[in-house]
Amino acid sequence: MSLENWLLLLTSLAAVVWPAVAVGAYASYRRCKSLVPEQHIDPDPRSRPRVSVVIPARNEEADVEATLRGVLAQEGVHVELIVINDHSTDRTGEIINRIAAEDPRVRALHDPPLKEGWLGKANAMRYGSSFATGDYIIFTDADISHKPGSFVAAVREMEESQLSLLSLLPLFVWESVWENAAAPAFLLAMTNFLSGPIHDPESDDALAIGAFIMVDAEVYRALGGHEPVKSEMLDDVTLARHFKANGERVAFRVAPQCLSVRMYTSARAVFYGSIKNCLAVFGDNFWLAVPLALTFAIGGVSVLSAPFVAIALLNPTLLALGLFVYFEVWLAVVLARSYMQTNLLKLAAFVVGVPILVAAAAVATYQAVFYGSVLWRGRAIRVTE
Repeated sequence: MSLENWLLLLTSLAAVVWPAVAVGAYASYRRCKSLVPEQHIDPDPRSRPRVSVVIPARNEEADVEATLRGVLAQEGVHVELIVINDHSTDRTGEIINRIAAEDPRVRALHDPPLKEGWLGKANAMRYGSSFATGDYIIFTDADISHKPGSFVAAVREMEESQLSLLSLLPLFVWESVWENAAAPAFLLAMTNFLSGPIHDPESDDALAIGAFIMVDAEVYRALGGHEPVKSEMLDDVTLARHFKANGERVAFRVAPQCLSVRMYTSARAVFYGSIKNCLAVFGDNFWLAVPLALTFAIGGVSVLSAPFVAIALLNPTLLALGLFVYFEVWLAVVLARSYMQTNLLKLAAFVVGVPILVAAAAVATYQAVFYGSVLWRGRAIRVTE
């Protein structure tokens, strides 16, 4: 088969696939109920629930202060803030101590002992939750922006829906070219998670995101806390499934007005984040990461290079198909703006994300095969026994 015919075949297939992705992404998102910040706060402090907020922080000096102040500014709940400085090598611990000295609601914990068989983040959350005294515990990350009224809205959703676990989908903010380049792959992953039977009470499938997980403290402890998910890279998803498998009511809500997060800030962050996420998604089948990434790359590069090849070969059909597919990918991400805030111009350069994905998959597989672990935030995470 000639190069010209090969590209015509691939672009024709892609022209069919990406509309399906866009429709699937929209449909799966619409299936999720939404949650918005509560505007009416009960002025009586005696009726306010007690909420313990547990935040593990490792090398988060750039974001941790804004996150902590966003938590402390929440109204309508009695906040107890527990921050775990998880062996940071930057100024994270110093910032946490300063805020704790300013506000008695903050408890600063430093360098929790890492128990054997535990991943670092799960271990930090286990350690922090052991100090929690609230009726509810919120597990959240150190780089999340929490909007006013979001905590009381989550508590009311827990009570009205009689939930034991509630997780919220934040607004994902993509600013740089490199961040926007990762958006199409992220859209595919989110569509895959959201399209599962996560809302079916008869299914054990469930979804949670570490940006915000609220649990009933009593139920959480009765089910073993984080012990059942101590070695899981996707501890958030696994925790929700553990609750559901044990007969507890769990829910996933889209809440871009309640919280937001900027996942990556540079090409380096995109690369190393993709390494960890490759293995988190593939789990024990990590060896699939490279062949699937290469398949994606061959198809992606072929399709995205089609317009340029078409110009060289003077093939108007291939040119039209190539430009159409390029537009389809761009439009699919734009249509997901309900929970993905992208830059429309920078998103047009998403093709640079293909080599990052392939390189990340290759490095992840190499580290897993030869070392049995991957490096994340300066710490080795075991993925094989």
